[in-house]
Amino acid sequence: MTSNLPLNTDYTVLMGPYGSLGSGGSVSGTGRVADNGNLKLTFNIPANLRGSTYIAIRLEASNGYYAYNWFRNMNTAIPAAPAAGFTGPTPTPVSPVTPEAGTTPEAAPAASTPVAAAPVVNPNVSSDYNAVPSFTISSVVKDSMVSIFAKDFPPNQTFTVRMGEYGTAAVGGVVVSTTDTGKGGDFTATYSIPESLKGSQSIAIRMDSTSGYYAFNWFYNSSSR
Repeated sequence: MTSNLPLNTDYTVLMGPYGSLGSGGSVSGTGRVADNGNLKLTFNIPANLRGSTYIAIRLEASNGYYAYNWFRNMNTAIPAAPAAGFTGPTPTPVSPVTPEAGTTPEAAPAASTPVAAAPVVNPNVSSDYNAVPSFTISSVVKDSMVSIFAKDFPPNQTFTVRMGEYGTAAVGGVVVSTTDTGKGGDFTATYSIPESLKGSQSIAIRMDSTSGYYAFNWFYNSSSR
């Protein structure tokens, strides 16, 4: 499921070994985003990756934007419908914060701006956990703090939160906090922007655990409206 893909752009989907971010991977599909950037898409796993325990997946748009993630190569169960009266949080796709007047969003051309690969550590948690952790940006206070909505995090893990320059996926970034996931699942959190990144137009943010799970995103360093 995609969120906030740029409109009127062509895209290519790549898959590769876990830890590669899908960069330079096998082409698994192509398509075009017309008038809706929130799409549910399905792609075939390439033959050279079948049998892999974990696979990286990457989407590169023709205008230079890209996104990437990874998944466990196993069948997943279809979750049951929520019980009546369920009051848990409902994730809502959040558009990147609009930059201040006079600024231009920074696009990272996939071909010319390589992203440092994350350390390759195979996730080591219970086989009962079949999800992939992710988070969206909820709000930003310029040069001060960023709030996130985290989804499908594994239980009983301690995640280190880092921030870094845009385009780095915050690999090796400044440690700003740690977060314990407890029973796992969804949660909200707010983190302070480090001094070294204040004044940056865009900032990468990353959460990773010693068991090998990670999630990352980025945000405009501009106060939400």
